[in-house]
Amino acid sequence: MATIATLRDNTRRDLKIDPGKDIWGDDELIGYLNEGINLVYNAMNFKFEWEDGTISPLVLDTAEYTKPTDYRRMLWAKIVDTDAASTEADKQEITIITNTLAEFQKSHDMDATGDQPGYIYEEGGNLMLYPIPNATAVDRWTIKYKYSEYPEVLISTDTPVFAASWHYILEWYAKYRAWDKLPGKENQAQLALQTWNLWFAKAIADMAWRQDDSMKYEESILPKKRSK
Repeated sequence: MATIATLRDNTRRDLKIDPGKDIWGDDELIGYLNEGINLVYNAMNFKFEWEDGTISPLVLDTAEYTKPTDYRRMLWAKIVDTDAASTEADKQEITIITNTLAEFQKSHDMDATGDQPGYIYEEGGNLMLYPIPNATAVDRWTIKYKYSEYPEVLISTDTPVFAASWHYILEWYAKYRAWDKLPGKENQAQLALQTWNLWFAKAIADMAWRQDDSMKYEESILPKKRSK
C-alpha cells in the first residue's frame, strides 16, 4: 500500500533528471497521479464512488435544482410518493435524458408544468425536471437518485482506494505525463505510455475478476502535449 507521497517520490526517482524539482513540482506530479487514479476509477465504473442524492422538497414552478458538488453522472432516478401510507411500490423510475436532450427540447414545451415529473436532465450545471412541478407535484413527490461521483483529489498523505498491489502502475502514468511535457523525450514518454496501457488493462481485469464483475476494457483517451 503506497501513499501519494511515496508514488510521487518513486516517480521523481525514475525521472532522474530533476532532483531540484525545477522541471516538475510536487503538485504537478501529484496532479498526474490523480489523473491516473481517475482513469482506474472510471474503468471500474466508479465502483467505489456511488452516492445517493435527493431533491426534496420540490419547489413550486421550479425546474432546476442544484447538483451535489461531487456529482459526475446519474445512474438512475425515481419519484417517491411522500404519502405516509406509501410503500416501496410507490417509487417510480423516471427517464434520464442525455444524448437526446436537444431533440426532446425541440419537441416539448419546456415551460409546461405537471402533476408528476417524468424526466430529469442536466443543463447549466443544474439538475432539471420535466414537466415543471406544479402544486400537486410539490405536495406529493420527492426525487431520489443514485450518481457516480468524481473521486476526491488525493493529497500526499492519502492512499488510493483500489487494490494496493496495483498502486505502482500510477507511477507509469505520471512518468508518461511528465516525459510528454519535455521536447526530446518522446521515446521515454511512449515507453511509459505503453507500459501504463499494458499494466492498466491487467490491473482492471484482475480487480474486476476478484470482485466477480464483468466488464469490457476500453483504452482510455489520454491527455496529449499541446502543440505550439
